[in-house]
Amino acid sequence: MLIDCFEDTVWKIRPEGFTVKSCYNWLRNKKEDVWWYKIIWSNMGAPKHAFIAWLITNNALMLKSRLFQLHIAPDNLCCLCQLQEENHAHLFHQCVFSAQILQGVGQWLHSDLTQSDILLKVTRRRWGRLRKSICCDAVFHCWYAVWMQRNQARINQCIVVPAVVIAQIQQAIRSRYCLYKSCNVSSKDRAWLIRVQLESN
Repeated sequence: MLIDCFEDTVWKIRPEGFTVKSCYNWLRNKKEDVWWYKIIWSNMGAPKHAFIAWLITNNALMLKSRLFQLHIAPDNLCCLCQLQEENHAHLFHQCVFSAQILQGVGQWLHSDLTQSDILLKVTRRRWGRLRKSICCDAVFHCWYAVWMQRNQARINQCIVVPAVVIAQIQQAIRSRYCLYKSCNVSSKDRAWLIRVQLESN
């Protein structure tokens, strides 16, 4: 009879024996899945966007508010607007630059993307599955674009105007959606796709 890892710090003998999976889960102290993991790590989005979205959701980016506390940055002002402290809530939702991008992409998709808890709001909407996926993917595009422009502002002291960034995001979403046109699309989603010109009549 083999031993099997079980519970907090106790190894117990089980009739079915040892499994690598149970040992791995015991060693890494597996916790409950968070509600947003399927949204971020979906097949619709690009991996680089998902990675940045994961860091944003966990407040794990090294922004100037944290760098200033570590005495690495000379100040904690936002690199894009230079008006308020650069933290996750400000940079990706409250900053004038990011708000314009989220508002512009949201108007194009006929969806409000400017709310701070936008991912939770999208998952609770009575939309079709494809519309939810595209809207979440659009939010990740916006966050990634804001992060890239923030880095440009910090390193090169220059940024692209929001209108150009919005056009780039629209083109990227259109190009990505072309790969999924063969999928089954509900009539509700198809009507929305035609409305936002992601599909021809």
